[in-house]
Amino acid sequence: TRLYYTAVLNDNLKFVNKWEWNATWGDFGVADISNDSTTSMRWKNSYIDTNVGGINWKIGLQGTTLSRGFLFSDDFAGIIANWKGETFELPFYWISAYDSDSFDSQTFDTNYLAVAPKFKWGGANLVPFFMWNFTNNGANGQRNNYQLSDGAPAETPVYDRLDTYYVGLDADFKIGGFGLWFTGIYEFGTGEVLGPQNDQDFNGWLLALGGNFGLGMFDLHGQVFWASGDDNPTDDDVDAFVGPYGRSYYWSEIMGYGIFDKQVSAGSPGDKISNIAAYNLGASIKPADKWKATLDVWYAYLMKDNAFGQDELGLEVDLKVTYELIDGLNLDLIGAYLFADDATATGSNQNQKDPWEVGARVSLSF
Repeated sequence: TRLYYTAVLNDNLKFVNKWEWNATWGDFGVADISNDSTTSMRWKNSYIDTNVGGINWKIGLQGTTLSRGFLFSDDFAGIIANWKGETFELPFYWISAYDSDSFDSQTFDTNYLAVAPKFKWGGANLVPFFMWNFTNNGANGQRNNYQLSDGAPAETPVYDRLDTYYVGLDADFKIGGFGLWFTGIYEFGTGEVLGPQNDQDFNGWLLALGGNFGLGMFDLHGQVFWASGDDNPTDDDVDAFVGPYGRSYYWSEIMGYGIFDKQVSAGSPGDKISNIAAYNLGASIKPADKWKATLDVWYAYLMKDNAFGQDELGLEVDLKVTYELIDGLNLDLIGAYLFADDATATGSNQNQKDPWEVGARVSLSF
């Protein structure tokens, strides 16, 4: 459950809050008999939204998305300052990822700074962007490996200082019933490694392209994305694309989290897009206002072989049916099957059955 509350003080000042409750039925102390625990409550957002000096300011605990989630899609503490013109916007982001004035008697800070101007021309939207992530005294903090977290290999070095930069472009085009989008990102920077190892240089890239075409009750859509991998983990160059902590791009149901976002198949980076190539083709049909069916096919492989010399993740088929029970209340029925290949069934997963998933979701919004 997510509950939003916005206090509108005047036309130029709002106070925005969002709370979240999470529970699995039967969880001890959360959703068992009596249901009287408060441990599942989270305060996700609490910020002011104000217009001062021709600039919109959002200050506090809030959420945002950068580059469709390839770079960032999460809640954070910080500031978004956005200057809006008639055909363009100029937003500046400061994300305070981690801050400790005294950790083992040393200061530790991790911050992201970004700028992403937005330009509109007819049916085109262009967003060039630049992002700088920097960490000081990272070896003494809880997130010293924030860039390579979420599935990072055990041999990932500890960086005493980390400076990485991202430059790229998001582009969206829409003409009639046809839509097309593109994202390109180049990553560079250095990491000062704690210990006898040499410092490392980052050189990663990501390309993504997608589109859709609507024709009456039918819709065709597809996307592809490629993210570089590291051809030699033992050298001083990190060639894999590794986005910052907080990135999240959902794609297929099994390999990319999908609706239920509980876990992903073995070998997949999930929503932290790195060292992967994925191809998607899908179609939707909406024969009536109340229901819609969508079929998607995904094929994915690793850009660089894993430790077992394998790269094929497999072919996945997803089916989703959405039905509007009543106004504001939707039912989603989902079924997915992954024809797993060698990079999914490696190590302890060898000779295991193909992953599959079925489920239902009831969603209410108001």
